[in-house]
Amino acid sequence: MIYLDNAATTFPKPKEVTDVYTQWGCEMPVNAGRGSYRLAAQAEQQIRETRGKLAKYVHALSDEDVYFTASATMAANVILQGFPWKKGDIVFVSPYEHNAVMRTLHAMEEQKGIQIKVLPVQSDGQIDLEKTGNQFKAESPRLVCVTQVSNVTGYLLPYADVFHLAKQAGAMTFLDSAQGLGICPVHVIEEEIDFLIFAGHKNLYGMFGTGGFVNVSRFPLQPLYYGGTGSDSRNLSLPEKGSSRFEVGSPDTASIAALGKAIELTQPRAEEDLLHERKLLVKLSDGLSNIEGVRILGAQPLENSVGILSFVCDRYRSEELGMILDEDFDIAVRTGYHCAPLVHDLIGSVEYGGTVRVSMGRFTTETEVQALVEAVKELMEE
Repeated sequence: MIYLDNAATTFPKPKEVTDVYTQWGCEMPVNAGRGSYRLAAQAEQQIRETRGKLAKYVHALSDEDVYFTASATMAANVILQGFPWKKGDIVFVSPYEHNAVMRTLHAMEEQKGIQIKVLPVQSDGQIDLEKTGNQFKAESPRLVCVTQVSNVTGYLLPYADVFHLAKQAGAMTFLDSAQGLGICPVHVIEEEIDFLIFAGHKNLYGMFGTGGFVNVSRFPLQPLYYGGTGSDSRNLSLPEKGSSRFEVGSPDTASIAALGKAIELTQPRAEEDLLHERKLLVKLSDGLSNIEGVRILGAQPLENSVGILSFVCDRYRSEELGMILDEDFDIAVRTGYHCAPLVHDLIGSVEYGGTVRVSMGRFTTETEVQALVEAVKELMEE
C-alpha cells in the first residue's frame, strides 16, 4: 500500500517508538502512580520525563503546565468546557478549525450563550490581519482559537500575528497544534499562547492514545472528568492544582512513554521533515496541475505550507475517486470534509463532496507521489 494519509496519523511509526510502546504495554504493563513498588514508580517516572520533554519542546515555563489526555479532541473539550464562560462572550475562530474545536464551541454556544465569529480572510484564503485587528478592537473577544495548520489545505496560519492582535484587545488565545507540532516550531511564551492542544500520533510520530494540553497562563479551569488519581484517595475533591486535577483514571503509560521517545527522535529533525514534505508537495502540485480536469484547492505559497494538498476532479466525486485509488491502485488517501466544516465553503469543494486530501510524511517517497499522479492521470484520460 502507498500510504498518503499522514494528516490522519503518521505511518509507519519509528521502530524505536513502537519498541518502547511494546515494552511498557506488554512486558511491563503496570499502573503508574498506583503502587509503591519499583516498577510502578518507574512507570510514573516515564510519564514525568515525557511531560518534561513536551514542556521543553514548546518552551513552557514548567513541566506542571503540561497535561495528558487520550487525544487532542479530549484536550479541547477540557479547556473549552472548563472555561468560565459568560452569556454573550465572543469567541473568534479561523475558517480552518477542526471539529474538535468547532463542535465543542457550538455546544458552548447552545449551553452557555457564547457567540462564535470567524476571522476574515483575503481572496486567496489567507487570514486578513488588518481586518482581524479592526474586528478585535470593535468586538472585544474573550477567546481567539486558531489552528496551527489546516488539516485540509496544509496552510500554516499566522497564528502568532493573530494572537498578538488578540492580546492587544484583551483576549485569551488557544492554539490547536494537533496538525503542526512536530514539524513546525512553537514557542508558547514568545507567541503569546495561553492554551495549546496537541496530538501525539501525528507529526510527533507517537502512538494513538496520546494528546494533551498546555495551560501556559495557568488559567483556572473547571475539571471535565472526576475520579481516582492514585493519591489523597480519602478526599472526595480533586486537587486544586497539579496534573492530578485533570489526569484522572489510569494513565496510558505505554503511549506516553512512547511519545517521550518520539519527541526525542522528532525534535532534532523537524526542519528536515518539513523540507522533505515541501519538496514532495512541489512535485505533487506540479504533477496534478498538468492533468486536465483536476483542480488544487486552497494552495498557499510554499513557505506557508506543509505537506498536505487537497484537490477535486471534474469526472469524479471525491469519495468515488478515493475508493478507486484504493481498490485499483492500492493508494490510501482521505476524502470528504475531514472534520473541518467551515473551510469547504471557502475553497469551493462542497459540490464535490469535499476534497481528495493527500498528506505526506517523513517516510513518503518521490516514487509514491509520482505513482499517485500517474494514477489520477490515467483515470482522467479514460
